[in-house]
Amino acid sequence: MNCWRIGEELLAVDSHEPGAALPLEALFNNILRALHWHQLPRQQERLQWPLTENRFGPAEDASQARDTFSSWLEASYSRMPVKSIWLMGSEAQDFCTPIPLESQVVEWQRARLISTPSLSQLLRAPELKRPLWNLLRTSYPTETRAE
Repeated sequence: MNCWRIGEELLAVDSHEPGAALPLEALFNNILRALHWHQLPRQQERLQWPLTENRFGPAEDASQARDTFSSWLEASYSRMPVKSIWLMGSEAQDFCTPIPLESQVVEWQRARLISTPSLSQLLRAPELKRPLWNLLRTSYPTETRAE
């Protein structure tokens, strides 16, 4: 999974498809630009599963991945809180959420958890971009207001 921290505004976790040669970074930058967040400080990291290759140990399962990634998200948020957390794609939503996602936007601690399609899905199915933009306009009316 690809993860970006954008200032104090956003922690985005995107379901990464290894080997997919898609312009994910360009699309993400365009989304940040539309929200006027493109000049905020940025940190990026990649989370991999399993965390280590252990050919001699038992196979890692989905519940271990869920425990690991949701704990990582909780610790990351505790260390540096943000206003919003985007869980982009089914893997991010299934494995990283600290609480059940009962709707597309849920409150958790003092942040909004927002479920969106992954960047890969948005590039492969451009018809998903309009619903995403509508969600962002509803969630961030000040940032998306036309100038």
